[in-house]
Amino acid sequence: MTVASPRLEPVDFDSLVNAGINRPARYMGHELGVEPRDWQASRVRWALSYPEIYEVGGSNQGHIILYSILNAVPGQLCDRAYLPAQDLAQRLRDLRQPLFAVESRRPLQAFDILGFSLCYELGATNILEMLDLAEIPLLASDRGHQPLNDLAAPPLIFAGGPTATSNPEPYAAFFDFVALGDGEELLPEIGLVVADAKANGLSRSSLLQDLAQVPGVYVPSLYGQGSDGTSIVPLEPAAPAKILRLEASIDSMGRSLKPVQVQHWLAEQMGESLRMTGVQRQELKLLRC
Repeated sequence: MTVASPRLEPVDFDSLVNAGINRPARYMGHELGVEPRDWQASRVRWALSYPEIYEVGGSNQGHIILYSILNAVPGQLCDRAYLPAQDLAQRLRDLRQPLFAVESRRPLQAFDILGFSLCYELGATNILEMLDLAEIPLLASDRGHQPLNDLAAPPLIFAGGPTATSNPEPYAAFFDFVALGDGEELLPEIGLVVADAKANGLSRSSLLQDLAQVPGVYVPSLYGQGSDGTSIVPLEPAAPAKILRLEASIDSMGRSLKPVQVQHWLAEQMGESLRMTGVQRQELKLLRC
């Protein structure tokens, strides 16, 4: 029987986010509209992030749409993660506790895939900060070759969004792959490839080669600079010479999605917003004791 590493189990939330942390509601999760999935029953576990503090990232509808779509795929689980404020970031470093997702409260290391929405250039530094807090190697080349079903393997790190799609090269060294274009149809297909790779124990490099065959997926490690000094050319015969950007169809945009209600930043001062769930109110009460 495989025993999970303690570093992959849910964090001790009460010891991390207590009365010494400002606005603790931003880290609690359990918002209205959230439907947590069964961790053990999931074949592929995603964590998606808009790399800003919760009040900014959680209100971005793009990653919430993708979150909802992935959680509707059988056998797949999607959680969310955000950039912690400076007080919690310092506490995580002081306690050597990796950054965690807001619903399962598991370290980001425990997921199979960790994706970031890169919507403007300066957001890249927030991504690096989150990877550092998660204790995940910053460079894709430093993440080893273990299969994802090896508990020591770091998650696949990818970026999507307009900045990643328009010019991924400045950030290519940090990502295992880049999702070009709209993710509504692309991400579920990526999940199926990853599920198959986990079932067959494929190495990380073999999995990335398989992902490179999916239209809209760019795997930087399979490409290099051309002789003209400006173009990007395949380094392996299996890598496509051209990668097409995917656009979501009207049908995929019209799915029935349940919105996630982001907690208002004044919740701690106002005795909690009426939108807070009973779980959140009880946790905040305990934190104040």
